[in-house]
Amino acid sequence: MSSSNIDWTKVKTVAMKQAEADAQEQAEAKAEAEAVLAQKSRANLVQTMSFTSAEFSLLAKAELFPVWTVGETYPQGRRIQHEGIVYEVVSSGGVTAQEHQPPSAEGMLAVYRPLSTDPETGTTPTGTQDDPIPYLNGMDVEGGKYYSYNDKLYKAETDMPACVWPPDTEGLWQWTEVTETA
Repeated sequence: MSSSNIDWTKVKTVAMKQAEADAQEQAEAKAEAEAVLAQKSRANLVQTMSFTSAEFSLLAKAELFPVWTVGETYPQGRRIQHEGIVYEVVSSGGVTAQEHQPPSAEGMLAVYRPLSTDPETGTTPTGTQDDPIPYLNGMDVEGGKYYSYNDKLYKAETDMPACVWPPDTEGLWQWTEVTETA
């Protein structure tokens, strides 16, 4: 082939080929770094932002919280999910998860606090008579809203943060059983 037939504008030198390879490698690294940062940002957001119960339920359904695992150590403030419900570790020293002490077990409110409800639908009901909120031990109860418990309907008469009194607790003025619907 004679030099007069060569299109020199299409010829790449070794340095040009290396520069293209370096640019490709940088673009791939940048895309991978963006994915890592997005994942880390999402993980940080679900651990630190405020959400409604419905939003916590939705995020749990999307499995954005770490799943409670026996033997794992969780620091205070860590949000985890167990059986579709989001819990926050409230114990000042954190906790090492024990098989016989899951977040849903009786007596664990000093360690784990529920932040969501209704893992089946991923939403939180509105708290009306027609759409009551399923009561979970330790949940924040809002006065004026309706809750279901043991197949009965109850109205909360006052706010009860981290409520440990089930609606059917005898003698409590904070709960009123609703026998007639409006």
